[in-house]
Amino acid sequence: MMKNLELREKAEKALGPKFDLKQFHRVVLANGSVPLAILEENINTYIQQKK
Repeated sequence: MMKNLELREKAEKALGPKFDLKQFHRVVLANGSVPLAILEENINTYIQQKK
């Protein structure tokens, strides 16, 4: 849970007004249960795509 909150904060800071909580949650849930390293990669990819 703490890593999820950390990643959410990172995405919010990086994207500013482009941040969409629903899209963030879709990225988190899209691949089901994954290791935290993979989740972080997915979020980093999401951030890069939204910029």
